[in-house]
Amino acid sequence: MVGCVQSYVDFFYITHRKAAPKEGAPEDEVKDVVIPEETLIFLKETLEQAESARRLRSYLQCYESYNSLAEFFEKVPDLKSAMYFYQRCADVAAEVDAWESIAKANLNLGSCEEQGGNWQSAMQYHEKALEIATSADSLPLQIKAASRLTTVCQVLAEQCEKDGHDAEAVQLYERCLTSAQLSKDAALEGSACHKLGLSKHKTGHYEFLGCMMTIP
Repeated sequence: MVGCVQSYVDFFYITHRKAAPKEGAPEDEVKDVVIPEETLIFLKETLEQAESARRLRSYLQCYESYNSLAEFFEKVPDLKSAMYFYQRCADVAAEVDAWESIAKANLNLGSCEEQGGNWQSAMQYHEKALEIATSADSLPLQIKAASRLTTVCQVLAEQCEKDGHDAEAVQLYERCLTSAQLSKDAALEGSACHKLGLSKHKTGHYEFLGCMMTIP
């Protein structure tokens, strides 16, 4: 009614999400998610604020509105909807070349993928965030992205070891070390060195690694 067409589309999408099906329940019994009235009002107002701000080219207000929606859904948790709005944040920031905001959005997207156990996708988002933060010369974001990337690469490396893919695990542990060095976290870097050393030993590569275990 107020002319915010995109907001209506988003509102319809959110309010017609299906609840997670119960185990053994037929698909036709799955119902829409029940949303409290106060939440509906929050969604309506925030969506309208975001769309109106975008029309006025008020980048910061638009970004903050979409970010508020993303954070809301991440806490619910509804990771699919959270990622939808974090991607909106990235798109809005890209329109004005706000590189730090793009990096933040990708970090948040990676965090959502981590929570969903989608480690490969999480690594890609964190790699993009790290690349953008480094190019933008934003040290705080670089440190945060590097730290998250180290953690995700370690999880993927450990999964490779369990599956018997030792060569792939070595490559991932090497990526762990590279990102750990960018994180400026001595303990994280020391742990990455240690795990890489163990992985190298396991695959029969006994050459000097050029790094030492950091002792707290």
